[in-house]
Amino acid sequence: GSFGTLAVITRLNFRTFPAAPSIRGFVISFHAHEDAFAFNNLVECSPLRPASIDLVNPQLMQLFLEAEKNAPESPAAPLQGKLPADSWHLCVSVEGTPEVCERASRELHRLAASPGAKHAQLIILNESEGADLWHYVGQSIPLVLEACPSAVIFKISTLPARLAPLLRELRAHSGQASFPHAILARACGVLYFALLPRADTTSSLYRLAEVASAVFSLCSAKNASATLPWCPTQLKCHVNIWGPDFVAPVSSRQLSSSGSTVTRSDMVLMRSLKSAFDPRNIFAPGRFLSP
Repeated sequence: GSFGTLAVITRLNFRTFPAAPSIRGFVISFHAHEDAFAFNNLVECSPLRPASIDLVNPQLMQLFLEAEKNAPESPAAPLQGKLPADSWHLCVSVEGTPEVCERASRELHRLAASPGAKHAQLIILNESEGADLWHYVGQSIPLVLEACPSAVIFKISTLPARLAPLLRELRAHSGQASFPHAILARACGVLYFALLPRADTTSSLYRLAEVASAVFSLCSAKNASATLPWCPTQLKCHVNIWGPDFVAPVSSRQLSSSGSTVTRSDMVLMRSLKSAFDPRNIFAPGRFLSP
């Protein structure tokens, strides 16, 4: 919620609600991510209030299916063969009474058949299939790292309306460097973009560094916040994982070879905020907000 800036929670109230009596899962498949985002806009303008909406690209869905195939126990209702290959999948979950879920099913059928939905294929999941799919969605990062230990995974935050054009340019950068990529986009405006190098070589490392720099530059130009939480240790010698606008603290400045001394305009404010709540610099010493 802080769009890549430091946030401090001073008071937190928890409310407990009874578990939803019924949960229904839907997957709407598309040929292109632009069509998926256009359909998401239709959902947002409809009476529907889904519990979650996630967009999964074909490569990430393939990792889900491989994880299902390699699971110790065979699922009661496998996803294999149920979802079209080479498609972008908009995963929608709805919670509520059975009547609410039935209404959501009717509304999604109506939207999928509307002129505004291009090449939409609606698949209704049963309870077991839905639980498995959302388990894999929640485990996306571990699954990517297990399949490709040298993966480079960005976490990008932006306004939801900017996701589609940003994703188009991110894919272009990945394609120019010949890196496969896995993508998980959340309707709230959070995007996980993973580069999947086929080989862990010096040449691959330099190309990853070039693409990472291009991604950071793109996000900066598009007013999006990007960080690089998961990447090989060697890559940190060439790329500042917090982005080029962050100046690394003295204790970790060797991690960045950019030599940049440009500081984000809000860096002073964030450091002041951290100092107010952590005057002895106990929390995460040596990280990017350290003095």
